[in-house]
Order: sequence, then C-alpha cells, then structure tokens
Amino acid sequence: MLAKTFLLGLFLVTKAHKSGEPKWFQLQNRIDGTLHEITDDVQECLDVLTEKDAFKIIHAGNGTCTQHYINQTAYNDLGVPAYSVEVKNVQDIQKAVRFANQNQLQVSVKSTGHSYSHSSMKDGSLMIWMANMDKVMELHSTFTPFNCDPNGKEYENILEFSGGISWGEIYEFLGADYNVIGGGCESVCASGGYIGGSGLSKMARKYGLGVDSVVQYELVTPRGRIVYVNAENRENLFWALRGGGGGSFGVVSKVWYQVFPKEDVHGFEVLVNPGLAASDPASYVQLVTSFNDFDIDISLNSSSNWSGYHFGFGMSINHVGNELDHEFFDKYDAWIQTVDPALAPHVLVIKNQTFPNYFTSVNNGSDVLFYQKPDVGQGEGFFIGNRLLTHDWLSNNRESARAMFHELLINGYETFSYWLGGAVSDMDHSSTAVNPVLRESILQLGINCFDVNCDMDKGLGIIDKYVPNASTGYNHMYINEADYRNKVWGEHLEKIQRIKRRYDVKNIFNCFNCVDY
Repeated sequence: MLAKTFLLGLFLVTKAHKSGEPKWFQLQNRIDGTLHEITDDVQECLDVLTEKDAFKIIHAGNGTCTQHYINQTAYNDLGVPAYSVEVKNVQDIQKAVRFANQNQLQVSVKSTGHSYSHSSMKDGSLMIWMANMDKVMELHSTFTPFNCDPNGKEYENILEFSGGISWGEIYEFLGADYNVIGGGCESVCASGGYIGGSGLSKMARKYGLGVDSVVQYELVTPRGRIVYVNAENRENLFWALRGGGGGSFGVVSKVWYQVFPKEDVHGFEVLVNPGLAASDPASYVQLVTSFNDFDIDISLNSSSNWSGYHFGFGMSINHVGNELDHEFFDKYDAWIQTVDPALAPHVLVIKNQTFPNYFTSVNNGSDVLFYQKPDVGQGEGFFIGNRLLTHDWLSNNRESARAMFHELLINGYETFSYWLGGAVSDMDHSSTAVNPVLRESILQLGINCFDVNCDMDKGLGIIDKYVPNASTGYNHMYINEADYRNKVWGEHLEKIQRIKRRYDVKNIFNCFNCVDY
C-alpha cells in the first residue's frame, strides 16, 4: 500500500492513500458521522471559490476548503489533514479524539473555514469537521451554570447552542426579539475561532466582546472526556478558552451565551464613491484622507452606543438604544461642510434608518458588509492582517495617524477597522485571556489585500513605522505574522501556555498560529 509520511512534533503519522488501513475503518465503525480521506488535490476548493459563495465553501472538499484557498496553493508547506471526520454529535467528537490518542495523531478542528491564518487545519492531522453536526439551539429565560453553587449567580436570557452553528443560523433563531454580540458575516461559526480569539462585533462598544458573553462551555478534552467549564468549575480553563485561541484546549461542543433584550438599532452607512478612484485618483485620495480623519475623531469621541466598522473608503456603524444620540450626526454634518463642494456628491449615504433590533437592521437594510446572501468568499488572493491602536496612542498622535492612513492608501492597502472601546474597555482587562492591549485600544486597524502578489509585510510595516511594537488582534491575524504569540497575547501569553500544557500534555491539539504550535 502506498503511504505518505508526515513528521508531526513528537509523533510520526502515516497517511494511507487507499482507505483500506484497518485503524481508519475502526474509527468509521465507531461513529455516526463520516470519515473522509483527504488528498492533496485542491481543485474542488479552487472551483468553488469562483462561485463566491461562502456556504458552498463550508461544505466543499470534505471540510478542507477555506475562504481563501491560497493557504493550500501559495503556502503548500502548511498542507492538509490526513483525514477529516464529519461529526454528527458530541459522542463522535469523543471517539475521534480518543482514536487520535490511541494512534498518536494530532487533531485540528474546523467549523466553517473563516480562519484567515490557517488555524483550522494541520498538515497530516485528523481534522474534526463540525459544520454538519446536529443543531441544538435553546433560549433559557434563566440559567445556572452546571456544577456550581445552586444558590450562586443566575443568568437571564442565555442562548444554548451546539458547535458548528453559524451566526446566520443564530440570528434567524433569535429573530427580532433580542440583540446579540455576533460575527459580521453570517457564515462565521459562533463557537470556534471567533469566540476563541475574542469575538469582534459591530455591537462590541455597546455590549463587549463575544468572550464577555460566554457563561459556560461544553468541552471535549484532549483525553476525550466531556466537561463543563464556567467561572466556578475549571475556572482557569474557562479563562483560557475566552481569548486563548480556537482549537487549542479541546473541542467546544456547546456554548451558553448571553443575549440582550432588543433595543432600537439605527444603521448608518456611508462610503466614498469607488468610481472616483478611477476617474480622479488625486481627488479620491484627498476625500478618503479627509474621511479617515473624521472617522478617527468620532471613534475617539462618540458614545459607546455607537459601534461598528471603518473601511478604506467608508463606514458601517450602528447606534444601539431607544433614544438616538444625535451628537454623531452633528459631527457628520460639520465634517461634510469642510469637504470641497465638488467632491461632496461623491460621499454616498447608503443607509440611515432605525430598526427595532440588530437582526432586523441587517436583514432589512443595505448593509454592504454584513448580511449578504450568499456570503461572498474572499477568493484565492485574499490576505488580511491587523494592528491594535490604543486610545492613548490615537489621542496623542493625530498627525501620525493621519500620515499613516494616507501612506497605506497611496500604497494600495485597503483598511478595515473595528471600533473598540466602550464596553470592551470597561471589562476587567484580566478577566479573560484576551490581550489587555485590545481592551485599551480604540481601533483594530486591519489591512486587506486582494492581489496574490501583495506584500502584506510591507503594509504592516507601514503601521509599525508609526506605531512601534504594536499588538495584534487574534481575529483577522496575518497568516505569516512574525512573533505572533507575543503580539496576540502579550502579558497573558505565559499563563495561557501553562494552562494549555496542563490540559493538553501531549499537545494533541496543535494548530497553525495557535498558542503552542
């Protein structure tokens, strides 16, 4: 039988090219789901990418396709798993993890493939693929975490959901009755690297990060046991799971998550006409530079009811609250008055409307970033990276910030930033594994590149020139980020590593760009 051999840390793993190797049949016979042998042929993933449909990408290639399959073409050394196990329930996850232990395999975990840093796959591993796991969603009016003091804290409005569920499914389930901290594309998995990283959201300044809403996890440990993890039960592991990175400490098979009674959401989206870039590049640069300066000002000075994104040529923000804060609109009107009258018509207001809650705002509006059906896959030449800009740095270095955004613009880098601050900063900075610098920041400044030949190191280097030693957010981290551990986790790194090594002694869960890779 032909075989392919991979050297994985302490383990030597043999991958059969034919499915006749008895040990793999043993796993298939134990599970309700399906075991898939993975080949090195990337064509199916490349084909589905051309359709620009994130939901097809999720289900293609037996789980090996991602939003930008450049990972398996330009980054061949990262490779693909040996097998994927399409789990149907938590018992399948247990059996797969135990099988990996018995056969000295390493395990990677993938849900929907939104990991831009390739953390959901590992060369030669057994990949636990959760996208088709049985769906569980239940809303509890009150909830007391398991194995805790029965007279202890009781939570209200807790959503229980299983692993592999996407934010789109959760938004549909909650409907118009609640607001929730969720992902910006509906195909993002709610239980995977999104929450494992931090849980960035358009609602973050109002309600906090996604990790701040987690009340309890059901986790399959590296030994294949099911445990319940919360603030009173395995509290160190609960701390690490909230921000220490997805796929590192076990498999999250269920989450209990805080949702919020609905409040009005006023959606406001504005962009600079992209057509101006082609017809009058100098005027486009002038207008976008002015707009970037306006965005910096309002991100620093708006109330925490305002939250959202700033992208290279516009913004998409929400006001959450039943009483609309008009101070922002006064500032916007004042800024528009400073714009050259010949250029002002190129500032396009796409949305300016109040909705009864978040779900309604994205399902009824024209949100250019969020509720696309189908979600747009990013394509094989897409790269992304980021740096965190603290409130202190941005407040005290306005001229440097203006010059930095201008330099990125004229060098062809499209920016995409999350507004931080507000409730994100109000939390105890050591309450989760998230880098404290993120909670001190006002923007996670991202840069996007859609060219296979893009020099992301140069783009991030422009930011580093103005903001030396800047930290990096885990969500949307650059795939080739140098010294990523210190940049992502900062002063929390050593504690996260201690917890990782305590619970995963053999480093079974060893994923690219994870804490102990």
